[in-house]
Amino acid sequence: MNSTGMQGWKDYKSLMNQVKLADYNFTKESKGASMEDVDKFFKNKKGVKRKEVTTYDGLKQVNYWYVDKSGKKIGGSDTPVFYAEILTKYKDGKLIYASVEPGSYSYSNKNAVNLDKVEELDDLSMFSNLKDPKPVPYSVAQMEISSVPVTSVSFVTKGGNHKDTNPEKEQVDMPQLAYLTVSPQLYHDKEHPDPHIIGLVALPYLNASRDFGNAHYSVLNNLSKEMKEKLASRSLDLNK
Repeated sequence: MNSTGMQGWKDYKSLMNQVKLADYNFTKESKGASMEDVDKFFKNKKGVKRKEVTTYDGLKQVNYWYVDKSGKKIGGSDTPVFYAEILTKYKDGKLIYASVEPGSYSYSNKNAVNLDKVEELDDLSMFSNLKDPKPVPYSVAQMEISSVPVTSVSFVTKGGNHKDTNPEKEQVDMPQLAYLTVSPQLYHDKEHPDPHIIGLVALPYLNASRDFGNAHYSVLNNLSKEMKEKLASRSLDLNK
């Protein structure tokens, strides 16, 4: 990743330290940053192109693209070549999702982690300690779901028979993008609050790479439905 792309990842971290996410499942009752708040963060940043759209589900979406300095376009389109994207979504005028992902990118299978190995993990520290290869993040996304802040990271995997994407449990040879989700509020041991993994989903890489940000949003949207159901039935352990 070049310096333009790296700046996007640095800005995402700074942005998330400055804004508040509204609760995805209880947006009207919660507080969250407005579109104007987020736009203010990008106001004086050079080389960032803003694009606003209304999505199929009625949400407002704003993309911030870290564009190539030469002004090159993608193919014959009017879309500029960009090396990082910060994608934000708004519900009832409040920020409910934010992610960072690559624009122009190169794929390398040497960074693919065996999915079977990941499925055996319980906690974030176990994932962080993976080596040979070490997972390389493709995107990072954050939401607040039913009062639980969650952070999700995607990375390339291979093999595995993940039940969500391969119910026949046949070995998968095509590359996949796995999405691992944790929350700082959910852990097994109060004395050693190591966040446990609350979500692991794998999607075909070719499908997910068409729109990294919205693919990641779709994963967390599905997780939000599951968590809402579990909370309603009082079956989700919130470190009692």
